[in-house]
Amino acid sequence: MNPPDLLPFDGDWTAYVERVYARYHADIIASDRTLWGRPIRVRFNPTTYDKPFNFWHVVSEGEVEDDRTPDLKRCARIGWIAWLLDCCDQDVAGVRWYLSERSTSRGRRTNLVIWSEAHDYVVIVEPRDGFALLVSAYPVTERRAAKLRRECDAYWAAPKTIPHWGQP
Repeated sequence: MNPPDLLPFDGDWTAYVERVYARYHADIIASDRTLWGRPIRVRFNPTTYDKPFNFWHVVSEGEVEDDRTPDLKRCARIGWIAWLLDCCDQDVAGVRWYLSERSTSRGRRTNLVIWSEAHDYVVIVEPRDGFALLVSAYPVTERRAAKLRRECDAYWAAPKTIPHWGQP
């Protein structure tokens, strides 16, 4: 299963970001999309230019949230988020996933990392009570792919210390 076509930039940023957001809204916010039976949700606050926090996070890059820069590669692949979620839910060949723990200011969190190795794209969701929170999505660099491969292989090789999240 191949990802949807890229959404090309036409030179007009204002019009483009509206097209990208329309696709994101239709695919994620307004859809009934689920992952392993749990509805997909996004973080809305704080909003920027009347768009949810999570939208800006998946179409921009940078370490400091307030200083992130729009990324045309992320924007062009906005339709790939829903595609990869669906691939994981349907257990499509070539899509790998694993659970990963991370530290936050509020303690430890578990993320589900969904990766299309063939298309160099990853979607990250956080299991929550009754839903899956979309955390991030981005194209994968060669260096990041090596790290994802190590983490995924280690997850599947080791005894599971992270509680299973409910994959069918």
